[in-house]
Amino acid sequence: AWVAGQSSNDDGGMGGSVLFAGVADGTIRRYDCNTSRMLGAISTGSVLDSSKDSTSISYRWNSTLRMTVENRGLQETTKVWALAALSDGTVVSGDSLGHVQIWDGMSGTMTQTFDHNESGADVLCLAVSDDENKIFAGGIDPRVQCIQRQCLPSSSSNNQESAPVRKWINAQANRKHTHDVKALAICHKATSQGSNELLVSGSVDTRICMYSAGDFRSSRPKIWYNWPSVSPVSISRKQRVLAVTRDDRVDLYRLEAPPSVNSVTNMRPEARDETKCFLKSLHIKSSFNLVCSTISDDGAFLAVSDASSLYLFSLEFDDENGVIDDVRPSKINLSGKCKQPCTALRFDALGRLICATVDGPIISLQVSPDEVSLEHVFKEHTSGLSSSSHHFPVSSLDVSVDGKWLAAGRFASGKGAVHVFTLPTKEGGQYQHWWSVPEM
Repeated sequence: AWVAGQSSNDDGGMGGSVLFAGVADGTIRRYDCNTSRMLGAISTGSVLDSSKDSTSISYRWNSTLRMTVENRGLQETTKVWALAALSDGTVVSGDSLGHVQIWDGMSGTMTQTFDHNESGADVLCLAVSDDENKIFAGGIDPRVQCIQRQCLPSSSSNNQESAPVRKWINAQANRKHTHDVKALAICHKATSQGSNELLVSGSVDTRICMYSAGDFRSSRPKIWYNWPSVSPVSISRKQRVLAVTRDDRVDLYRLEAPPSVNSVTNMRPEARDETKCFLKSLHIKSSFNLVCSTISDDGAFLAVSDASSLYLFSLEFDDENGVIDDVRPSKINLSGKCKQPCTALRFDALGRLICATVDGPIISLQVSPDEVSLEHVFKEHTSGLSSSSHHFPVSSLDVSVDGKWLAAGRFASGKGAVHVFTLPTKEGGQYQHWWSVPEM
């Protein structure tokens, strides 16, 4: 844990800094940084000062304090897994006995101790709020613990000399994980009202949970699961081909003929050998992972996008006795306006590719083997958004069976989370923003 000192130009910004370290012998050591100016050659621990000729600044870290962590009479020394240092000199430690301990970093005295869990399992990580009034702890236990500093009485807020010592109390604990919590971090989210302070926890269960640091007691945590939020699978019904998006490629698989309508047993899910159904992999040479892909219903085109560009391929299938045994993809060149990176893709029955771009607008491309042209750009769903709404791009697109309606959705619950557009068809119609779902 690090506490920055009062930096100045004379000491290079390091003078007065304090470093706290957990040592394998069950102690917490304090090291103070002392600086001095030297003339002549640069030695170990020195930095050349460019502002003055032939002068270097020497840094010396001196061990000034040792705090011993209790071991409850065990022969094995207690391991300090996590440390946090506050600006007022307070040091917080998490150890292998399941303790969260508060120390006076100036005298080395332990002032308070808290049990993180009933089993005495290790505390692995700590996080401190921006105002340094809340400490969050996690470890070999599914819960995240909040230890809060008591508020000052209103009568003593203006009297600095007689201000009482503010004790720490065990305020609240959340159990949104199912396994050990290995990481905690404080981050911030910009909103129209300002910035929200958030606590993020990571666990062995591969979930990421997000809490409100300012309202940890009553706010409901948000859970981000490890499975993809957008389906990586798309299907060509006419060709009975399945496309699966990977990090750097798209794998194509053939599906068996549809089962008999009268056969009830064939409608049940059955496991298939992936190696026997595999057709081909389309590798995309890019520095970025693939974001989304979709295959047209007739299997004639495949669209893929990463964080830098949109890629379009025409597909030709070789079949023998009605069974597809090979695919020959051909890349179609796209112009600058048509190759914008996308967050969601969808083909309709009229040969159009609907693309939700990363910048916000939704574009409609008319696709043919010889030419790809830009037909329309929807921007109505991006107008009038709050400052926080632009963080949620369009994540899903869907077209109605008759091809008249387009629905676009984003990961949000406020106004504008879902928009509906009209599409032109053979019977008529035009591109138009129709409606948006009210706030949920």
